[in-house]
Amino acid sequence: MLDFKEELNQLLGQETQPLPRDELAEMVSAGQRILASLGKKQTEISLQVEEIYDIVGHMDTAVLQEAMRSEKRRADMLVDAIMGLCDILEDFCAYAKGSEDAELDRQARVIWRNSTALLDHC
Repeated sequence: MLDFKEELNQLLGQETQPLPRDELAEMVSAGQRILASLGKKQTEISLQVEEIYDIVGHMDTAVLQEAMRSEKRRADMLVDAIMGLCDILEDFCAYAKGSEDAELDRQARVIWRNSTALLDHC
């Protein structure tokens, strides 16, 4: 038979005193409430997971694949557009650097620096 007092002594490394009956009852009651609450949450989460599986299970794989291909095409087009804008900015900055207008060169550097900082956050 398991000696709980001895097990607690070994776990805590000290002699333990039994709790008064009222305190022990309160602790057990609180533990039961926590376990009941966790059980309810687990049931809710399980139901949500089942709903997700039901939704995904009814979706046509071909439709999902086409939607993914479409989104990839859109993402590729966006990357191409951003690369094109970067090329335009680079050409403009090279032109501004070669010009005699110091203010144009300064503004081009500001635009380049701000554009680079913006892209770094992506």
